[in-house]
Amino acid sequence: MAITETTIPTDMRLNSLLPRVLRRIRDKGLLETIGRMSFLAQEMYWERRLGVDTVGCLPREFVSEDPACVGYDPIGYRQLGEALRHANLRRPTGTFLDYGCGKGRVLARAATLPFDQIIGVETSTSLCSDARSNIERLSRFVRCKNISVVNGNAKTYVVPDDTKNIFLFNPFIGHILEGVTIQIQRSLERNPRELTILYVLPVESSDIFARKNWMKIAYHHSWGGIKLHVHHSVPSKL
Repeated sequence: MAITETTIPTDMRLNSLLPRVLRRIRDKGLLETIGRMSFLAQEMYWERRLGVDTVGCLPREFVSEDPACVGYDPIGYRQLGEALRHANLRRPTGTFLDYGCGKGRVLARAATLPFDQIIGVETSTSLCSDARSNIERLSRFVRCKNISVVNGNAKTYVVPDDTKNIFLFNPFIGHILEGVTIQIQRSLERNPRELTILYVLPVESSDIFARKNWMKIAYHHSWGGIKLHVHHSVPSKL
C-alpha cells in the first residue's frame, strides 16, 4: 500500500514521530509541515471522538475486480466536515446515503448530525465488515443510531425514496457511476423532492451530475487535488 497524505503513521510515539517531523521540515519546509501536522491532529481527534478506525489506503484490486471501482482512500475529516455543512437538514431529514462507504468514516461523521437514517453502500465484503464493526462501537456523541451498511453493487442499488442527501467521494467511475445516476433519477421520478448531492472528486475529473438537467450546482470548492460540488435537485426537469 502506498503512503499518502491521508495516511496516519502507525507509530505516533514522540521518539519516533520527532525525527520524521524534522525530516519533513528539511524536505518540505516549515509551513507545509505545520499543515501536515494540523491535518494529522484533526484525523486523530475525530477517530478518537467517534471511536472508530477508518485510516489507511487500499488499492482498487482489494476493493473490486471491476476497473470502474476506485481504491479505498478516505476523505480527510476537515474536508468531510466542510462537505457536510452543505447537507440538507430540513426535517424530516430522511435518509443520508453514502456510496462507496469503505470502512464507514462518512457514516460515522454523518451520525453526529440529525439524519433519520444513514445507509452506506459498499461492494467490498471486507470493507463492509470493517464499516459494521466501526458502527457498532460508535461513541455516545452521535445523534443518529439508525445506520446500516449494504454489501452490494451500487449500480443496481435502489435508492430509498426518502433520501434527502447523497455523498460520493470518488468511489467509482464509468458504467457504475452512470448506473448510479440512473438509480438516483428513478428515485426522484418516483418521489419528486429536495435532494442534495455532495460530490467530492479529483480536480481534473469532470462532474457527471453537471450534465444532468434534473440537478443544478449550488456550490463548489477545492482543496489541493480534490474539489467539492454541491448539487440540488430540479424536480420540474424530471
